[in-house]
Amino acid sequence: MRANNKCRQHEASAVFCWEVAASTNTESDECRKLIWKGLYKAQVNVRYFTKLAHRYGVAERYISLTIAITASAGIAKLKFWENVPWGWETLTAITAVLGLTNVTFNYAAKAASLADLHCKWIAQRDEWEFAWARANAGQLVGFDEIKRIASPERELQRTESNFWHSEKLRLEAQDEACDALGVPRQIRRSSQ
Repeated sequence: MRANNKCRQHEASAVFCWEVAASTNTESDECRKLIWKGLYKAQVNVRYFTKLAHRYGVAERYISLTIAITASAGIAKLKFWENVPWGWETLTAITAVLGLTNVTFNYAAKAASLADLHCKWIAQRDEWEFAWARANAGQLVGFDEIKRIASPERELQRTESNFWHSEKLRLEAQDEACDALGVPRQIRRSSQ
């Protein structure tokens, strides 16, 4: 929950940056602000879910590798275990716990779900980038189109809530998104 609050604060910072550049209050400017906010959010989420999927994938690989090594018959036949009889029992218990952990947390399936979520956020980002380019070219992007672009985000946020969140990864993703969008560092942190 704290990560989501930080995200909202950081989104406000990015929106603030854009508001400094455009201070008039026409309907077109309001639409541009909404597009900017959507673009920023999508940029952050693309980067964040890439990092989170990587973290889950690494955890799954380490657990699987450890299980494979400790459960192998070659390890069991080492002469070392004759001198340390309690060591083999400990290693067997660790293997059992890791096996249960792997089944319980199902890191492989979570990494796959996060990769799918990442792809959906890429599609969202592309929609927002297209709308932003059109708005910058002087074409009217109305509230109805903004609503259409934003409509899948509710379902994406529902899916996001199924995963553990990392404030550190979220802040890294926010900094990368700000870099990609050209938001200066001094403005990013000014409203937090």
